[in-house]
Amino acid sequence: MQNIFLLVLIALLMLGCTENNGSSKNQTFGKNTSIVSANATDAYSFCKLLEDEYVMDCLFDKAIEIRDEFGCDRLNGSQKDRCLIEIANSSRKLSLCDKVSSINRGKCRSVLEGFDSKIFNCYNLENAQIDECFLNMGLKANSSFACQRIGNKKIKDKCAQDIAKSSGNSSVCLEIAGIGGREKCLYENAIMLDLPSICDGIDSPLENQCNFELGILANDENLCSKITDDRNLMNACFLKVAKIKISPPICARIDANESLRDECFGTIARLNRNQDLCYKISANATREDCYRFIAAKDSNQTLCFEIISSARTRDLCLYDIAVSTGNYTACVNVNDLFLKKGCLAYISGGN
Repeated sequence: MQNIFLLVLIALLMLGCTENNGSSKNQTFGKNTSIVSANATDAYSFCKLLEDEYVMDCLFDKAIEIRDEFGCDRLNGSQKDRCLIEIANSSRKLSLCDKVSSINRGKCRSVLEGFDSKIFNCYNLENAQIDECFLNMGLKANSSFACQRIGNKKIKDKCAQDIAKSSGNSSVCLEIAGIGGREKCLYENAIMLDLPSICDGIDSPLENQCNFELGILANDENLCSKITDDRNLMNACFLKVAKIKISPPICARIDANESLRDECFGTIARLNRNQDLCYKISANATREDCYRFIAAKDSNQTLCFEIISSARTRDLCLYDIAVSTGNYTACVNVNDLFLKKGCLAYISGGN
């Protein structure tokens, strides 16, 4: 009986020790009860079985293994940062860097983006200085990659616009968020590079202005014709190109603006001393001024008689020929008596 009692006593003592040991184990791990899941199937359950000094490393390794960003929240300090950086890099998830402490946030972003130490230095500045740092970096390297890291939209757009202009790369303009800035950037690059194709990518009135400027620069009336919703600008473009090329057919393309078309034909008629172009002028006064100019240049008083709407202009046409050539007949044909008298006196005195 005594032996049985001893056996029972020993069994009870052993059971107590086992419970105490389990309680101790749980209490030791209890320091991290918010860290380890109570669920036996939890991915981190294995870490429960380790000594306390190994638990945090176990949680760190497991979180990285399964790419569990929330698992990193179980950790503290630099170990939590290292965990987030590893997962951000492996998952290519830049937003995780925002969870990293400010002292290591730049490292996280630079590691993820594969950039050099300069980007790391920018990210480690105060918020107000970060954008300026990337702006200077982008302009210095002539690369829009740094511009894309700028948070302030206005500064970011300016960065891209300056780089597009300095590099001559119009595709950088498309990175500009503001529509007005993007269109202006494309316009400036098109003019600078003399590339009409860039104008086609502009969806605003600047597209017309772009074709106008390049049409004149290239002396290309076909670019003028691409100005579809601004007739005044299109006609002004035709006028300038026609004058440069001395081309009457381009004058004929001026639509619904007789004064500009008349100016165009009149200018070329004078340059070529082509009286036939004077006939194409619609306005009487402009057409007859054209006749008078060519008649005087060619000493052709017959052309003066094409002037029928203004006797004064016709007389002046004859007078001009008379005094420049000494042609007595031209003076006689002047109707205005005062002007005729002056004309004859001038010729007589000249003789």
